[in-house]
Amino acid sequence: MFKTSDLIIQGIVDVLIEDNTNLIYRSELEDEIGTKGDRHLMDLSAAASHFNHAIMNGDFKKHFNEQEIMEMSVYIREPELSYADSFDDATLTCSSFPSSRDSSVSLSNPEQQLMYSYDPDIIRHVVSDLCTKLGRSPAYVMSLNEKWKVPREMHQVIYNLTSSPDQAYIYLLVGKACHLMDVRIYERARQLLMVADRVVAELSYTLSKHIRWYTLLADLQQYNMNESLGENSTLQDLIKKTKTCITSVRLGQDIQPSHNIIQHCAAFLMNIRDIGYLSNMDQSGSGHIEFCRQVACMLKELPSVKSVRKLSREIWDTVRNIYTIGSQRISSSGRHSAIHRDPTIAIMAVEAFQTFLTKFKDPSCISVLISCFTKYYNLLRDDISCEIYSEYVQFWPTVVNNPNTLNVRAIEESLSILMQHALVTNPSQPSWLRTQADIHFANNQYSPAMKFYMESGVVASDFFSIAVPKSLYDDQVYKRMIKCCLYLQCHTQVAVLCQFTDEVDYTTAFKALQERNSYDAMDSYYSCIWDISILEFLVHLHTRRGEMDKRQTAMKALSQLDLNSNNPDDIIQRALQIRKRKFLRALAKQYL
Repeated sequence: MFKTSDLIIQGIVDVLIEDNTNLIYRSELEDEIGTKGDRHLMDLSAAASHFNHAIMNGDFKKHFNEQEIMEMSVYIREPELSYADSFDDATLTCSSFPSSRDSSVSLSNPEQQLMYSYDPDIIRHVVSDLCTKLGRSPAYVMSLNEKWKVPREMHQVIYNLTSSPDQAYIYLLVGKACHLMDVRIYERARQLLMVADRVVAELSYTLSKHIRWYTLLADLQQYNMNESLGENSTLQDLIKKTKTCITSVRLGQDIQPSHNIIQHCAAFLMNIRDIGYLSNMDQSGSGHIEFCRQVACMLKELPSVKSVRKLSREIWDTVRNIYTIGSQRISSSGRHSAIHRDPTIAIMAVEAFQTFLTKFKDPSCISVLISCFTKYYNLLRDDISCEIYSEYVQFWPTVVNNPNTLNVRAIEESLSILMQHALVTNPSQPSWLRTQADIHFANNQYSPAMKFYMESGVVASDFFSIAVPKSLYDDQVYKRMIKCCLYLQCHTQVAVLCQFTDEVDYTTAFKALQERNSYDAMDSYYSCIWDISILEFLVHLHTRRGEMDKRQTAMKALSQLDLNSNNPDDIIQRALQIRKRKFLRALAKQYL
């Protein structure tokens, strides 16, 4: 085996990878070169590659001795060994990432070509060759790749078709389309599904219906991702198709869309705020549609406090039933006539509900859901010192009946999932950031709590260029920030924050300033103190300890003219705001 520098080896690897035209092989090739010392790079080249000739006829040749050149020349004279020849059946099922360059990929056998092709015509041709010329059964073709997963509602229908190349072709089109949807390549997925629909049109009405619904799902997922639409499609077209799908559920037709499609349809209408349509979706027989109806009714009446409280009770009870331990669930089909007769039946399982929560993007809808879960969290935890803030929290009931029957852990987990989704949807929503800070505080996670408290203030005040709204930074927030800094042993920060509360907390401030070990900027914060009593205490403290430099810093802060008690109120307030702004910006730079 020849040896050369790392630079040359890497260059040869890059040439080889370029010839194979598929970047997915990079790590496999490098691993093989690094671990199989008894093989030449030329042995690894693709069958149709010009790599071997390039090595023997190019500048690379001068880096090898005569023995190595003789050894390599064997690969020129003899039929070239193909890298694809080393594939076994297991390897064929390992990789199925859709290539965007189907026509340029040179593959040595039909199975490989089928793996990487997403062109309907090529797929049909290869399937036909496998089944007719090579004698492969349709079942064999359909099982080539485990990532070609056909939805459950279509799987049995396809297998009930007559065993033929068309059966395998339909299966591959649907399976590849679903895989493309998983990796968010929606346009090509739609193309495959449209071809599949044309093929099955004369074979199975049921299968055609499901394929069209999955085409709708691709449209909905694409719109949910970036609010874009497919080619030659409009938002009104998408709304019409969505409502048609929901109507089929309400009418209880024999062929029903899957839960996944229904939840995307319901969430889509909520996200575009079609509140009027959703609020009239009573007797739908679907848990997803029913929950959206309840939320839509509350949003519709949100300006009216009295009406909202009545409607919020319906959502409150629905959430309670979902998280009640051992509660009866709706049937697996998603329809249960008793939903409207027995209000104690849960409209869906906890796991399904958690997934559904992440489909919403409308800010008002998300805020309503956050307030519902935070209210449950506060009531079940029953600790007033750790209550979580949220908008609309005043609209919910103030007591939970039989709290021991609720799955508290699942409620806390759902709140965490909802908050993560909310902050991904809109990471600069101040009230959500404040809620997330309170959650961290309630769980004794003081450093993350400070991060989110500061972040909420930053986005609400344009980095403290204006005052933070009192609704966001109230007295409770400052007290929690004080506690966070105490646990983080940032004692000077504690003292400064004690000025921000409605009543200056001198006891906590003086105690904090006497601490000798403080993990903050210490006397650098003295210029942010405006309370004369605290500054005088600092001068006395440092004089007693003989800390002359720190005493001088405290004296300088105390002697500032704008802090003179004889100044007009507007000058004193201006001095206060300048120091507040300076300190909060310093905290933001530390914790963000």
